[in-house]
Amino acid sequence: MFQRLISDLLKTLGATRKEWPLFLFALSPTLEQWQEWRTLLHTRASTFTEERSEVVNDEFFLTPTGRNDFKTEALAFEEAAEPNSTRRFILQGEKLHAQCAFPLRFKWLESVSSRSIPAVPCPSLKKWLNQLAPQSVVLVFSSPYLGSPASLFGHTFFRIDKKKNPSDPELMLSYGVGFEAAANESEALMYAVKGLLGLYPGRYSVTPYYQKVQEYGHVENRDLHEYKLNLTPVETERFALHLWELQFAVARYFFFNRNCSYHTLALLEIARPGIDLRSKFGVMTVPVDTVRAVRASGLIKEEPHYRPSLKTQIQSGLQALDPKEQSHFFSLRKGATLQGNESAALLDTLLDDEQYRAFRGGKSPLDASQTLREDLLLARSKEEESTSKPKVTLPASPEGAHESTRIALSAGRIPQGTGTFIEFRPAFHGLLDPEAGMLPYSRLSLVETKLGVARIQNKTQFRLQELEFASVEQYAPSTALDFQPAWVLGGKLLRFNDPDNFDHLGFRFQAGYGASQEIKAGAVRLLGYVMGKGAMDAFGFDYFARLRPSTSAGLVLTVGSFRIWNEAETSIRFPGKASWVLQLESKASYAITNNFQLNAHLTEVRGDNNFRSRIATGAIAYFY
Repeated sequence: MFQRLISDLLKTLGATRKEWPLFLFALSPTLEQWQEWRTLLHTRASTFTEERSEVVNDEFFLTPTGRNDFKTEALAFEEAAEPNSTRRFILQGEKLHAQCAFPLRFKWLESVSSRSIPAVPCPSLKKWLNQLAPQSVVLVFSSPYLGSPASLFGHTFFRIDKKKNPSDPELMLSYGVGFEAAANESEALMYAVKGLLGLYPGRYSVTPYYQKVQEYGHVENRDLHEYKLNLTPVETERFALHLWELQFAVARYFFFNRNCSYHTLALLEIARPGIDLRSKFGVMTVPVDTVRAVRASGLIKEEPHYRPSLKTQIQSGLQALDPKEQSHFFSLRKGATLQGNESAALLDTLLDDEQYRAFRGGKSPLDASQTLREDLLLARSKEEESTSKPKVTLPASPEGAHESTRIALSAGRIPQGTGTFIEFRPAFHGLLDPEAGMLPYSRLSLVETKLGVARIQNKTQFRLQELEFASVEQYAPSTALDFQPAWVLGGKLLRFNDPDNFDHLGFRFQAGYGASQEIKAGAVRLLGYVMGKGAMDAFGFDYFARLRPSTSAGLVLTVGSFRIWNEAETSIRFPGKASWVLQLESKASYAITNNFQLNAHLTEVRGDNNFRSRIATGAIAYFY
């Protein structure tokens, strides 16, 4: 009877009969300590499967069932942690004792054990910690970069500092810590597919921070926002010790959810036991949302330090020059010779530009325009040192952006009737959404679904109006510094507006390329663009696949919180009976707050002596 009561109690705690020694003799962990152990193993419960580790390689575990049997794993580690244990773990060709390979697991073992376990010397671990010299940890958010599928959402990683002042140049000698997919650069076309299916292994990496700044800030023109974390010295040490352990770890990389930002959260859960960050993210993990989650957990108390990209610094330097100096800047850029009377500000901007163009060309700054660079440095050495750098306008914090999830309600007139529609988008940003904290004139939409109730010819129909699997649009204007192409790419199910296939549900894959230009006058901005597109439509058995080349032109007017987007697109369709279509579209929005706006949408389609129009008004709310 007594034995059955003990057995039931152990089963309630998630143990089995073979694990009795772990509870009753060698170790005495509390439920909180068990949770800490499972966190050290990176376990996470799933709706459809048992709790198991998100690390997938054998080297991270001591037992074949270590991914899901964490109590047996603890028993195995207790045995391996004995000073006289002969079990070794290989790291970079060196054989390490269990205490040296997994130092934070050993600290956990010491805290729950009823006896003292003698420590063994770990010279490699000590050398690594001395080189890292962790004093504080910073969470770094890198702004989105539409030039790479891996960076459409932005990116987060850590910086381990030896110094405290964020303006100290020695911070460049700190280390950047991140989780990265082991992807081959030549697989650009397959990256999205493999990333969606989790076919890439991901590893935690430690690299000098200056390399991160060069990669993101100089090559990809991405601004960095650095959030200092209020970790205690003990928590900072835990962060570093587990980072050492993660050299054994491999986890699967999924583009939408188990991505770079998701896996870095595990380090914070281990640094500060008891906080729960990963469980907040299921289907979608957007980097800026992870920053919000970290702040909500109490790990961030201060405003971020802003580190502008090299291109942002050049643009600020140009704006500080007078019109004559700006003209001289571009003439020197094209090969003109120095006059000898250039200001220090002009020379500094030119030197930054030479460095920028070298990075963009995949070269070292010392390899490009060597003669001009030498002349610039010589001329600059004759000028007095500038007392101040051009002031860079501080952008909105990434957290200040609208929430990632969007729901919209609208109602209006459709051909032959009326309709009421609801739209849901898990992520991320639309062309008319508030721009604060986002890339201007850009759109990244994932699984955007539009459902409706239509009243057509006295019949009520509930139907799918549109399902956009993924779509990327970029209309950011070119500048005098370089050309920035406008482009679109995406696929979706939709109800066609074409006069001869009106209201038929079909599939469209579309790609386009063009150029855009912007004019600014105070708070008023006017963007114009032209684009050539190619699409493939599939909507029936008669013409299962029809090609649709088109050209479009648009004007976008932005005045404060109000924006109106106008576009005219003309297209032809073939094979079969060739037909011509002209579509005029006008969309307007007014942001009452960053997470609530009103909108209106008008579409007219003309072609083959037919005319169709749609008009709707509604409201959009953003939430997380």
